[in-house]
Amino acid sequence: MEREELEMALEALENPNLGLVPHNGEWRSRQSIAITAIKAALAQPAQEPVACVYKATTKKGETAHFGEYSAAKAWAGWGSVEQVPLKSLTLIEKPAKPCQTCEALARTVMLDQTSHDNFKPDYNTEAVLVEEMQRMAKRIEELEAMLERQTARIVDLQTHIDNFDGEDR
Repeated sequence: MEREELEMALEALENPNLGLVPHNGEWRSRQSIAITAIKAALAQPAQEPVACVYKATTKKGETAHFGEYSAAKAWAGWGSVEQVPLKSLTLIEKPAKPCQTCEALARTVMLDQTSHDNFKPDYNTEAVLVEEMQRMAKRIEELEAMLERQTARIVDLQTHIDNFDGEDR
């Protein structure tokens, strides 16, 4: 429970005028135990979350900080790793200096992407695409006609089956 919630619960238990507390003997003993427990909890100092990082030092004296022990140990090799509370660290803002390789790569990717926006097919490519679209449109018409014929055939067969059933009876 949060400290404020504990204080509110303590006030409710200690103040009989609020009408929240029944006045029988069993409740009074439980009330006394609850009040004692709440007072003991409130007497404890508030705990601050403890966060830390791991300072890794190589044999050459180079240092770096890591969030995980295993990463710090891997970087330090045969060097040392110690736990450092975050309170003792002072963060210094360092201006970001982009890597020249990263900048060159980003420029290359951007140029590559913009060059694709200017794609203009030649006449032969356009002619092939138009021809293929016409062939596909013709095939779609053939399939639709075949579907219509097959549907009519199914209806004819169903009528024939209905008439055939009537003749046997």
